[in-house]
Amino acid sequence: MRRLILLIIALAIFGLTLALVLVNLSYVQVGYLFGSTHLPLAVVLIIALVLGILIGALCLLPAVIRARARARRMQGKLDALEKEVHNLRHVPLRDAH
Repeated sequence: MRRLILLIIALAIFGLTLALVLVNLSYVQVGYLFGSTHLPLAVVLIIALVLGILIGALCLLPAVIRARARARRMQGKLDALEKEVHNLRHVPLRDAH
């Protein structure tokens, strides 16, 4: 079911991208640091989208790294506690009589 939902989302994104390209075929002048060039508007929009995704991912990267490190530490603590519980369950009980 999850794959079907992902496939539907991917097809929707592809369809929207195709519609974007077909609607925006006119050329625009793009000025950048070392000059300028003429590109189709759709290409400029797709480049801007990709750059935005990359910059967003780079901004999230430190938080993801911290979260994974914390998860590893917590997993280590969990493993130690599970080992302690296992050891306590197998300790023979002493009779007080």
